Amino acid sequence: REERERAHKREIDSLLAETQGKKERMDQEQEAMAMLSRERAERDAAEAKSRDQIARLEREGKEAASKAESRLKEIEAMRAERAASQEEAVRKLQGEVEREKEARAKLEQEQMKEVEELKEKQRQAEEKAVQQQKELEELWRERADKDEKEREATERMRK
Repeated sequence: REERERAHKREIDSLLAETQGKKERMDQEQEAMAMLSRERAERDAAEAKSRDQIARLEREGKEAASKAESRLKEIEAMRAERAASQEEAVRKLQGEVEREKEARAKLEQEQMKEVEELKEKQRQAEEKAVQQQKELEELWRERADKDEKEREATERMRK
């Protein structure tokens, strides 16, 4: 009888130890899931920030291009007005016409420079977006590898 009671007590202790082990594994799995959730949220936030930055750069590029186009139209309108008045006083305005041509050439050079700078900014933004996308893909691959290792570890622990 005592032997049966001891055997019964050993069986109960064994079941308690097994239950405790399962509880600890479940706790570890819950911690891992919580960590994955946090990392996923961080990645989502980083992706949203990246999209916002790209949208802002695109918007700024469009605004700058629009301003440059507006300036060019204004200059062209002023030039047309001056051309009409030149017919009345050609000699008087010849010097001014030369200065206007120089100013226009300088402005056109500045505008071309601005356009090139905007193109460069957009190119850099696109490169940055591509780089960020590559980094995100690498993070996803690392996460998938880590998840696979965790699943394998979990399977080994279960066995």
